[in-house]
Amino acid sequence: MKILLSLLLTLTLSSCATGKFSEQDITQTKTATDYEMIQYGNLYIGGQPKSVDFIKLRQEGFVAVVNFRKHKEDKKEKYNEKWERNNSLLSGMSYYSMGWHPKEDYLTKSFVNKLPGVLKEELEKGKVLLHCQSGNRAAVWVAANAYLNQNATKEQARELALKLGAKDEALKKLDQFLK
Repeated sequence: MKILLSLLLTLTLSSCATGKFSEQDITQTKTATDYEMIQYGNLYIGGQPKSVDFIKLRQEGFVAVVNFRKHKEDKKEKYNEKWERNNSLLSGMSYYSMGWHPKEDYLTKSFVNKLPGVLKEELEKGKVLLHCQSGNRAAVWVAANAYLNQNATKEQARELALKLGAKDEALKKLDQFLK
């Protein structure tokens, strides 16, 4: 039973259950409001959505938002996590906060493993948006999850992170995690 659940999770989280990652698994897409994302199976990685994007995402089949930004992380931009939670919920989507900042936090196995069970349930209902300010942290989480839970090699995980837009400090944290 445990093996069956593990296999189901692997199939659900990615269209590529074999651990083989290729270009056709990753595509650029955007909503009618021009919110740009990278599609990886039913997971979508993007930057910070605006208010109008939440409504459009729901209309386009999104059922959940996973935010990798920390509450009030950028005072200059006046980002507020409560605002985002309210926009997600008012639009009819589930909301999950996975606050992680590569300049302050390490990427850990326990952090990565907090989300797969939740994603499995949400992906059965529709599309899921994973985002941070630019999509960088979300891309790193997807790659770390592929390594931990989908039998991707270290090289495949790093390549996936790059294809999904990971860079700078977040990519360095992934490299440390993969060592």
